[in-house]
Amino acid sequence: MHRLLLIRHAKAGHPPGVRDLRRPLNERGLVDAAALGEWLAEEPHLAPSQRTVIAVSPAERTRQTWSAVEKTAGAVWQSAAVESDADIYEASPAMLREVALRHGLDAATVVIVGHNPGIGLLARELAAPSPQRARLDDGFPTSAVAVLQSDAP
Repeated sequence: MHRLLLIRHAKAGHPPGVRDLRRPLNERGLVDAAALGEWLAEEPHLAPSQRTVIAVSPAERTRQTWSAVEKTAGAVWQSAAVESDADIYEASPAMLREVALRHGLDAATVVIVGHNPGIGLLARELAAPSPQRARLDDGFPTSAVAVLQSDAP
């Protein structure tokens, strides 16, 4: 079984004069990212194995999101391999598929921490035609996670 977790970064601020790539999480974002980590800790079937890769956009808000998630998710998530991947920033769904495939060659679980619209659009594409697909029609909010499983790599 192969698993893909698509995570949209937590809520970020818009400080004046700060480039998009350097935008930090705001207070709500820090709280929401920690809550996502707590949720992962409560889902033992999602626990990473030695064959788990976490690919994170180089944007400040995605790195901060994963850092907060990892801290509250516990030691098992802190031991997973984390890689910065510039292809995730401003990526289309097609590019995110390539990222998932590239990182998934030797991994059973791939976690991608990225941005909308790409993350949300890919989640919708991969969830079709499941009953859960309709839940994505209203968008993919900050701190959202889609968990997708497949027998195919």
